[in-house]
Amino acid sequence: EGFLQHREESRRALTDCKVLIVTPGQNEAWMDQEEGLAWVHKPPPETFAAYGEKRFCVKQFSLAENIEYLAAFLNLLWSNNPDVQVIFTVSPVPSDATFYDTNVAVRSFENKAILLLAVKEAVKQNADRAYYFPSFEMAILSHNVNLNLDNRHVRPKVVNGIMSSFDQRFVVG
Repeated sequence: EGFLQHREESRRALTDCKVLIVTPGQNEAWMDQEEGLAWVHKPPPETFAAYGEKRFCVKQFSLAENIEYLAAFLNLLWSNNPDVQVIFTVSPVPSDATFYDTNVAVRSFENKAILLLAVKEAVKQNADRAYYFPSFEMAILSHNVNLNLDNRHVRPKVVNGIMSSFDQRFVVG
């Protein structure tokens, strides 16, 4: 019952909102190759035992796939809420792990670049009702002085500055 109620409330929120802020952040997933479903975490051993390990694979989504999925998302959103304005950002929070045997920092930045390019394309194709706000660039392009000591989370002062700039652009102005 809780799940169905959550779905209904989410549907209502998406069809009634005037502005939707969308912040892509991850670009890797475990994929169920039979169902086409993405898992944000590695499936547990019980799932591998029940369905077989070959059913699942790790996937990094390409730029073309991200552009296609964002376009499909926007088409679905606007078919249900034609007046909503969409503000895209890209999450500045770097990944703390990758499903691949590679440097997580390099992989994280590569994934953010793919997401950034896909978002920019979605905005370009829908300039009358989709916008980009550069929170990723604001947080990342300052030699990491914007991050906490864990080098992963954005310092509250920086978040406040980003949000103030956002408010000036989209709320107050």
